[in-house]
Amino acid sequence: MTVKSDKIVIDADVDINGNVTLTGNQQTIGTQTTQGKITGQGGLAVSGGSGASVTGNMTITSGNVTADGIGLKTHTHTDPQGGTVGSPKG
Repeated sequence: MTVKSDKIVIDADVDINGNVTLTGNQQTIGTQTTQGKITGQGGLAVSGGSGASVTGNMTITSGNVTADGIGLKTHTHTDPQGGTVGSPKG
C-alpha cells in the first residue's frame, strides 16, 4: 500500500509486525520504551529532564568520558607535596 500526503494523522493504537524504516527526522512525544538493543550511528545528545541514567555496564572504546571539561582518561590531580600527578593508569 502506498499513501502520499503532506500529513497523515492516526488517532489509534498501532501494532506493526515487521520492519519499519523511517526516512527523515523523528519526534516522540511521551515516554518511549525499547525492548532490545539500540544502535546509533550518528552520535547521541540528551538534554532536559534529569539527564541520562544507565543501569548496567558501559564500555567506552577509543574515546573519553568528560564532565565539566575534565576527562576521565586524561585528568590530573594536585600532589599534596607540590606539583601534579600524571593522568590515570588503567
